[in-house]
Amino acid sequence: DLNHYDEVFIQLVRLSDYFEIIRDFSNDYNVTLDFVDALSFNMKQRSTSENILNKLLLRREAKLLENLEHKLIDNKNTFIAISQRDADIICSKNIKIIPNGVERVFYNRCMDNDIKNIIFFGNLSYYPNQKAVDFIVENIAPKVIGKYVFHIVGVNPTNKILNYNKYENIIVHGFIDDIEKFCENMDLAIFPMFYGSGLQNKVLESFAMGIPVIASENVACAINKWESTIAIANNANSFIEMINKLNVDINLRKSLVNNAKDLVENEYSWNTINNIF
Repeated sequence: DLNHYDEVFIQLVRLSDYFEIIRDFSNDYNVTLDFVDALSFNMKQRSTSENILNKLLLRREAKLLENLEHKLIDNKNTFIAISQRDADIICSKNIKIIPNGVERVFYNRCMDNDIKNIIFFGNLSYYPNQKAVDFIVENIAPKVIGKYVFHIVGVNPTNKILNYNKYENIIVHGFIDDIEKFCENMDLAIFPMFYGSGLQNKVLESFAMGIPVIASENVACAINKWESTIAIANNANSFIEMINKLNVDINLRKSLVNNAKDLVENEYSWNTINNIF
């Protein structure tokens, strides 16, 4: 090997073959493997929503990934993950936490008005996001027609998601060039995601834009100090109840937003993340 490095950085467990080759044949430099999240947990969760054949396939994949994640951990090299939850699932003793960061773009939005526009945004080719959109359209939106409008924003919407435009209080925008500008008119963000691992950037971005957030506990528990920054809902009725509650409780809305702003500044700003790294 003619190349000499101070560090080798490998991202995602899918590249574990390279990690093992480098680890086994070189003592000259430290190798860092970034798991990002616990992919085995992601597959295990997804299996719960599939038909019997896919359920069996995904459970097998989850077990293979779990074995691989545990196999890769050693006491010599460096391992990182995006949240404490993911590190705990893999092997918390040997994994350092380096979360995602977000730019501070807070708006001085007026929160003295009733909630009208509610947003869900994310990559719409990602399975947990697709299931969240289905959940909004099938279980939440029909029960609050005439009160709220739900905006679905994100790249690569499927034909099924695009077809949701036919519903009275659903607008599927697809990709938007300037999400920050668009969100100036959004009153609330909801993330009913019951599958998936890792730290959801969409939540941090909502924090940074000063939008109050309602999310499932599966989403919230990857965020530090989420209890004071996110309103929790874990089923359709609790999402509707929490939307209605925030609509009338302006002080709660403001408290969530202010706490989220502080959290972004203290723990999820890029300066903080860079210092950790």
